[in-house]
Amino acid sequence: MLARQHGRRVLLIDADLRGPRLHMMLGTSSSPGLADYLQGRSEEFAIIQRGPMENLFFIPSGEEISDPAELVASARLKLLLQRVESLFDWIIIDSPPAVPVSDASVLAKACDGVLLVVRSNSTPVDMAKRARQEFPEEMLVGVLLNGTTADVLPYTRYYYDEQPKQTTDFKA
Repeated sequence: MLARQHGRRVLLIDADLRGPRLHMMLGTSSSPGLADYLQGRSEEFAIIQRGPMENLFFIPSGEEISDPAELVASARLKLLLQRVESLFDWIIIDSPPAVPVSDASVLAKACDGVLLVVRSNSTPVDMAKRARQEFPEEMLVGVLLNGTTADVLPYTRYYYDEQPKQTTDFKA
């Protein structure tokens, strides 16, 4: 949705170096990518790909590595973000789950905010609470519940149905 805003440029970074999937969703290759840049094997502009939409750009995960947490904690990640931030209105970093690995909390330190994504009927409540505790209060922008269906949320019809509802006027 951010990339659909007129004149807004969005950079999506796949920083899930443990289980990268964004490149498959976008129909592209995973290399060269973030891991290659963080290891000093590629320059920042060599890893940026054009996305399927005009204002969407993408940095894939790159080649598989043995210790992702150590790599994302390197100073090169902050350097990358500093070099590209003036080119984009939004930079979104997709990370691995906040629990049980530390990558997400390490990545959060380089970000302005964190949006916690929780999958409906899949993420256990205690796991979501533990993930929430990984981030300082001021960092958390919000929580996004995904994977819901219309029958799970019956009130969505009031907001998203295209058919107008008939109403009855009640008089006292």
